[in-house]
Amino acid sequence: MVNAGAHDSAQKTPHKKPPVGRVEAGASVGLVVVGVGASAGGLEALQSMLSNLPTDTGMAFVVAQHLSPSYKSMMVDLLEKSSTIPVSSPEHGERLLADHVYICPPNRNIELDADDTIALLSYSEVSHTPRPSVDMLFESIAQIKRDKAVGIVLSGTGTDGSRGIRAIKGENGFGIVQDPKDAKFDGMPESAINSGNVDLILQATEIGEELSQLIHRPRPLEDEDEINVPREIYSGIIFMLKKHCKVDFGLYKENTILRRIERRMTSLKIPNSTAYLHHLQSHQDEVYLLFNDM
Repeated sequence: MVNAGAHDSAQKTPHKKPPVGRVEAGASVGLVVVGVGASAGGLEALQSMLSNLPTDTGMAFVVAQHLSPSYKSMMVDLLEKSSTIPVSSPEHGERLLADHVYICPPNRNIELDADDTIALLSYSEVSHTPRPSVDMLFESIAQIKRDKAVGIVLSGTGTDGSRGIRAIKGENGFGIVQDPKDAKFDGMPESAINSGNVDLILQATEIGEELSQLIHRPRPLEDEDEINVPREIYSGIIFMLKKHCKVDFGLYKENTILRRIERRMTSLKIPNSTAYLHHLQSHQDEVYLLFNDM
């Protein structure tokens, strides 16, 4: 057996905004933070996603939606009507709460700061980026939350979000993209998919349920369960990578490789390594997705 330890690495009621800097129930060092990026067509995609979001994911959602600087945003009011969880426009330094959605206010960029707090930056502090920048949001979430980071790219034009979702995947986070066929504008989703850093491609209405399943799916912790893969299965996976990608991972650290295999199995809802090897053998595109993940 290949044994490896952990990777080294309804109805809504009015909600008051918590005081800035105060630790509230729901704030947690283990909080999963979901960055959501969108541009043209993003409002419809966000409404579809939030109206189908379970109320108990335990995640906090931070949204960067491209807006004209002169546009007086009605995003919060519009999304509150369809969202299953509270929606607000945060203040600088506000601490994130689980099962809340935070919409970047107009004329600001939004990032995640230490202790799961929001940082709002004026456009004069950054240059040459879309407004607000999805990449900046995703990169900050990756840096702070590491493997508790999720990036979601919805409808939009351009490439914003692709660099950021690469940062999230680089920290062992999770990447989700709206199916380009479901998006009003497919530029941002297609760009993220082409980066090779996407775990799931879904319709906007499907994202919430998949997030709920993802967070409740058993996953070994850093100091807990070992991942067990039969030696012949492990060798078969390494062979597939060598055959198609011309890279021999046989001398790489096994626990690192096993974590990446586990991530792909989780994305595909494949229950065991034998089934995953069979999937690799019949789906060559999955070999390249695993390779990109590693």
